[in-house]
Amino acid sequence: MKKTKEKILIIGGAGYVGLATTVAFGLKGVDVISVDIDAARVAKLNAGIPPFYEAGMEKALKQVLASGNVRFQTSFDADDCADRIIFVTVATPTFSDGSSDFKQIAQVFLRLKDHIRKGHIIVIKSTVPVGGLAIIQELMLPRVLGSDYHMAYNPEFLREGSALTDFMQPDRIVIGGDAHAVQRVASLYKPWTDTNVPLVETDFASAQLIKYAANAYLATRVSFINEIAALAEKFDASIRDTIRGISLDARIGSHYLSPGLGFGGPCLEKDLHALIQSAGEHGYRASVLHAVLERNAEQITIAIRKLRALLKPSLVGKHVAVWGLAFKKNSSDIRASLPLRLVERLAEEEVQVHGFDPMAMEEVRERTFPLTLHRSALEAARDADALLVLVNWDEFAAPTISPQKLKKVMKNPVIIDMVNSLDGKEFKKAGFTYYGFGQR
Repeated sequence: MKKTKEKILIIGGAGYVGLATTVAFGLKGVDVISVDIDAARVAKLNAGIPPFYEAGMEKALKQVLASGNVRFQTSFDADDCADRIIFVTVATPTFSDGSSDFKQIAQVFLRLKDHIRKGHIIVIKSTVPVGGLAIIQELMLPRVLGSDYHMAYNPEFLREGSALTDFMQPDRIVIGGDAHAVQRVASLYKPWTDTNVPLVETDFASAQLIKYAANAYLATRVSFINEIAALAEKFDASIRDTIRGISLDARIGSHYLSPGLGFGGPCLEKDLHALIQSAGEHGYRASVLHAVLERNAEQITIAIRKLRALLKPSLVGKHVAVWGLAFKKNSSDIRASLPLRLVERLAEEEVQVHGFDPMAMEEVRERTFPLTLHRSALEAARDADALLVLVNWDEFAAPTISPQKLKKVMKNPVIIDMVNSLDGKEFKKAGFTYYGFGQR
């Protein structure tokens, strides 16, 4: 007997999470309708063109389109919803106080109102604070959809730049919700669980806390290693040797132990604020999480303080090159980018900032930032009084850029390498004043 093909509808399918979800299920043979209100993105996606960079995404997108498993649309109707599990992957931004904005999720439910049938399963993949699903289920959904539906929460654990790989090769799959919804959604993931990927079946609150706890822990590791790097400078110790020594401990490992400008982007910082806010609403001050955020904010100040010390007495009118503008390597995303926050801080001190990023140039151009963009790293560094390396792109290291090439174009051979991307010894040999965060 031929197995019935699974069918799903994804709302918010042109975003980072939605697209990875769409393509991954398409690769596993699921019939996917992916909906997004951004008509330009939908047109690009149907032509096999991803709207942002993700490793392996373009090839996989073309594959699922050619197979007929995936199609992108700007709207949906009752026929599109029929017999399909509905995934919601829209963004949940935060307000200034750290609380989450459910506006986009509410809009999705309003659009679903006339298309939901008895027993429909709705899967929330958007990040929702602990307790937020109870609000949605008890207050929002009954008014809009009635009560004859099943809901599950299926958090994502995806890294931008490698989201498709992370979806296809997950460490675990987490599903929370009522028993029927959890069982049905778990069946969608059989291609994964049949290969021994662990499945965590739980309740709403626990599934939400798993998501937030994971991101809070990763953020904590980032702030921790930045603190240790600062201590390494004070103790005249090698941060590289320190990291190697502690990461060989099986209890610790090496992930998220790279000193840098800190954590930014659309997830870690936002989720940490949301978890702190949720804790406060329950009368609890999450002191460790507050400290993680405070330590993260210090990194930009450390970079500016070092720049001021090397270009004293004043930064006014100085020409400073910045390499790396995206929030992380292998991504074109500039949301909550710490390099761009640093650029804005430098501009406040009347610094002339010149920047380059291998992938995020178009995104930066679309916004108004106080810097001049250049077509290459060397062009950005031309006539510079100092260079700030803020993202550890491979393009910034040897053999692409040698000390000799860089020295020829810079006015003043000063480098502040906040991500330890360059070979400091070689640059010092070439006559540079080189500072690597946490290095001797």
